[in-house]
Amino acid sequence: MRHHQKSRRRQVVVLGVMSAAVGLVAALAPTAQADAVGRDVPMAYPLGGEHTIRFGAMTVCHWDQGKGISPLEQALSANAFDVDAPPSTNPFDLGHFFPFNSATVEWTNKNTGQSGRQSIFTVGNEVGVRDIDTGIGDLTVKVTATRSAFPTFDTGSAAPFASATHSEVFEIAGIDVDRCNGPIGG
Repeated sequence: MRHHQKSRRRQVVVLGVMSAAVGLVAALAPTAQADAVGRDVPMAYPLGGEHTIRFGAMTVCHWDQGKGISPLEQALSANAFDVDAPPSTNPFDLGHFFPFNSATVEWTNKNTGQSGRQSIFTVGNEVGVRDIDTGIGDLTVKVTATRSAFPTFDTGSAAPFASATHSEVFEIAGIDVDRCNGPIGG
């Protein structure tokens, strides 16, 4: 019986050491994502008061059809998220349908001169874009978010009252091509 307990303890210790080693390797392994940038700013809430809005942007390695199948691209994702909105899993919660949001993301690739703009409209506590092909290089990104008590049905516009608009500009590093082209999962 004692031999069985010692053997079981060894197995647990070995398993623990292996798990820690795998975790350390995963933590130190190169990632395909460049650094994300973000900033928390106070912004007027359409029903009064202020909410903290987290503006953010990042570049990632992207392959339209999968790594090794299609060419490497750099994709931009950017958003504005209401940190103060209460979380809810109730699908009928007003927070899922209000406020009315729009965002415009403008970007310029400082290495290639490419630039672009995308505007979207959503409701709830977050507005953002993702998978915008920017060409590989460092970016200047401007995220403009508008939150309104009333819909305008015109992306990027706001009602003249009970709304607020704020912009943040970020300098974002381009992807590291060598890290992206490393081993799958790296």
